[in-house]
Amino acid sequence: EQGVEIRKVEKIKNEVGIVPFDLSPYATNSDSYLKQNNFREEGSQRSAYQKAIELSEYFGSLKELQELLEYFKFGKRKDLYELKKKYGDLENILDKLEKNDILCKKSGHYCLTQEGENLIDYIKKNNRELELMLKRMIKELPKKGERFIAPVFKNARNNIRKSGGIIKTTTYDKNEWLEEIDITETIKKALIRSHIEGQNMLTISEEDLVIVERSFEKVQDICLIIDASASMAGERLRSAKFLAKHIVLNSHRRVSVLSFQEKEVRLCVPFTKNFNDVDFGVSSIISSGLTPLALALEQALSYMSSKNLKNPLIMLVTDGIPTVPLWSADPVKDAIAAAQKIGKKRIDFCCIGLQPNKDCLSKIAEAACGRLYVVDELNKEVLVNVISSSGQLV
Repeated sequence: EQGVEIRKVEKIKNEVGIVPFDLSPYATNSDSYLKQNNFREEGSQRSAYQKAIELSEYFGSLKELQELLEYFKFGKRKDLYELKKKYGDLENILDKLEKNDILCKKSGHYCLTQEGENLIDYIKKNNRELELMLKRMIKELPKKGERFIAPVFKNARNNIRKSGGIIKTTTYDKNEWLEEIDITETIKKALIRSHIEGQNMLTISEEDLVIVERSFEKVQDICLIIDASASMAGERLRSAKFLAKHIVLNSHRRVSVLSFQEKEVRLCVPFTKNFNDVDFGVSSIISSGLTPLALALEQALSYMSSKNLKNPLIMLVTDGIPTVPLWSADPVKDAIAAAQKIGKKRIDFCCIGLQPNKDCLSKIAEAACGRLYVVDELNKEVLVNVISSSGQLV
């Protein structure tokens, strides 16, 4: 009696880095070894890993998740005003943390549980691995119910879709500079010619040469303007922040982010290709106040005009219509006037807005000689589908 149990192989999985292994299919009553303490500890680690990934994906930032947990770390918090100001849907967030046993309510106040403290320690210990996993999820967001989203308004001048590294072949012209030869096609052509001419050996002449012509993707600098008014609080603002990070991870373009609210336009992220710069910059955006769209377009144009940009694009994400005037008493009229300046500068313009505001946003997009995409709601999947449909990440 050796005490050995033979089991079939149910799954083989190769993991890179410090990632807990899922041994749950083997945790039956007959598995005496796997039911020992070390397996229970492994299961606890797996639970922490799953919660860290799920919650960081929900916030779109591991940094924001960690800051929120540490807010409750040192006991009870009576005043949640700052959190309500930052997160418009704070009740939903607190409910989610309670269901995950991260927070508990004692005497009417929220406190961090032992599970929550363990999660903070786990995030600190495995920060690098979790960051890499989160980046992968942001970059490869599953497009649920993906469909082509066509613009409701598209100006004939504006052609956002760029060539994406297309390769084509052509016959050699001795008057043209010889850069790259397609070896395979050249040999095929030479073989056919040699056979037709009845030659016993392969010879390659000028007429057999096939030249490769490459058309590389054009560089484009993108200025993302995020509406940070009060109505954007919660999932809408998180999705707009997510879009900025998704773009910088999926393209070789430089990205900048401006936010606008009340009577202010703020540069959150200067032009960069660095994910960490974008992540840090957008985390400071907090929703409040009205919608000064005219000022946002004017400031974006001024900022981009001061830079040496390549194929500049202004991408606006908003859930409303202009509510703060700039030059006159009419906010919409001022926004259209600001958009006209963008059109005259021949800067590409793309707006993503909600269905109820279609008429107003159409006028703004038309004035900017740009495109308008109207959606039912501003969530991560929809925003990613829009930029994919528009050809920004071809």
